[in-house]
Amino acid sequence: MANELTGKQRLFVEAYLQCFNKTEAARRAGYKGDNVTLGAVGYENLKKPHIVELVEARIKEICMSTNEALAVLTVQAGFDPGPFLVLEDGKDPSINLGKLRDAGLMAAVKSIIPTAHGVKIEFESRQGAIDKILRAQGAYHDRVDITSGDKPISDIRTEILSALSSIATASAEKTDS
Repeated sequence: MANELTGKQRLFVEAYLQCFNKTEAARRAGYKGDNVTLGAVGYENLKKPHIVELVEARIKEICMSTNEALAVLTVQAGFDPGPFLVLEDGKDPSINLGKLRDAGLMAAVKSIIPTAHGVKIEFESRQGAIDKILRAQGAYHDRVDITSGDKPISDIRTEILSALSSIATASAEKTDS
């Protein structure tokens, strides 16, 4: 599959996997022209079966599986920063990032932001991770009401009873005549 590609086409595939923009990928791969021309080159490349197959194969290689995603969420859900907390007299508490990295728990870190007072470390939400795990495991059963049009059931009940009453009245009038 990859042997059928030219050097520029291989570069196009790798560039496309970085930006997912056909015009920019064509530019990065070394194709020449204005945006319209580069867009056309990218469009044509993405219509070629051997290029599409390689893009899809590379996406499968680089994408995280469901189990890998659940493993990351499990780290986030079970993370306890306590063992990595550094408490020294007269100093603000901090986190030992080296120890955290060595423990393989950096997935629990959401952001590391330098501030005027040091570094701010924010962790992923345990509750959010737990919620995502439970959803992935089917613990929630979201229900969508496709019949009531978002009306309260009492309003629908009233409408049904009113319609039935009208039908009964009309039927009784026909019987009397």
